Amino acid sequence: TDRTDALLVSERLRQEVANHRFVLEDGESQKITISVGLSFVQPPLADSEETEETLLASILRQADASLYRAKQGGRDRIEAA
Repeated sequence: TDRTDALLVSERLRQEVANHRFVLEDGESQKITISVGLSFVQPPLADSEETEETLLASILRQADASLYRAKQGGRDRIEAA
């Protein structure tokens, strides 16, 4: 998925969750919000020494940092690396 599509899908998901009322077991309903952290990566070059494990670790670190920024920025938002 390219960056534009990932951001669009994430924003639609964020809006759907924010607009939905979740019914709890006791019958009460509650609204919740989500924060999303995205990471984008280019495929490694053929001569790259980066392994799948290090590439995955890098992607996860970037996504985690993006999510942390979203939460620090007020939550209910999307941040991308």
